[in-house]
Amino acid sequence: MVWLDIATIMLEPLMVTLVVMWSPAWIARSSFIGAAGPMGPMGPMGPQGNLGPMGPQGEMGPQGAVGAMGPQGDMGLQGDTGPMGPQGETGLQGETGLQGETGPPGAMGPVGPMGPIGPQGDTGATGAQGSQGLPGLNGLNGQDGAMGATGPMGPQGLQGLVGPMGPTGPQGLAGAKGDTGAAGAAGATGPMGPQGPAGADGLNGSSVVTATDTSTVVDANAIVTATATCPANHIAISGGFLEAGATSPSAIESHATAAFAGWVAKAKTQGNSQQTVSLTVYAYCVPTA
Repeated sequence: MVWLDIATIMLEPLMVTLVVMWSPAWIARSSFIGAAGPMGPMGPMGPQGNLGPMGPQGEMGPQGAVGAMGPQGDMGLQGDTGPMGPQGETGLQGETGLQGETGPPGAMGPVGPMGPIGPQGDTGATGAQGSQGLPGLNGLNGQDGAMGATGPMGPQGLQGLVGPMGPTGPQGLAGAKGDTGAAGAAGATGPMGPQGPAGADGLNGSSVVTATDTSTVVDANAIVTATATCPANHIAISGGFLEAGATSPSAIESHATAAFAGWVAKAKTQGNSQQTVSLTVYAYCVPTA
């Protein structure tokens, strides 16, 4: 029993046990513990622990202050020119101005565009009967020639001078007051006002664009139609046509299309619709702006 107790005490670490037996009934024990040794080196880091669960949603923070205004942006590009506005109404007739002195003749301006066709002139007087000529030989029917170009309009002549006023006659005797007479006739037209300032330059001929169209289709009424359309942003100021192929074709129409978008011409053949005919129409177009 005693030796078993001694063996158990000797297995405890860092402890020395001394057993002294003096008598069978008494045992004295003494134990001695040494001073603590220095701290050993730190052991290696343990493995990464498992990820813990996500915490609860935090409360929304207060509204932030409004940021400062950003700098002024660059100016945008120039927009495209808008379309031409509608034609304004004609203003009221102004009063006739006083006759001004005749100024020196101005320099001749550029030739303006061809004006509209004037009204039909009066029939001239019948000429004297000429002598009977010799019968001529029957010639061959020639083809219709192409329409010639319209010549430029001549310059306007100068305004003539107004003649001097005659001397004032002597004052007559005052007569008795007569009855109110009937309304008099309208007075004569006053003298022409002074020459106005020179107008703006006319259309530059280099800006005129010619559009054409040719048709050989003869419909059941023996009519062939051709239409020339101006390019975009252009209008037709004039037009013409050229016929070829048929026996004596006759033009029945030649005019601008709606909104002056082009020119149309129609010709009627002097025969049935089986004749071969070629109709070419021309549109002379200028820019709208």
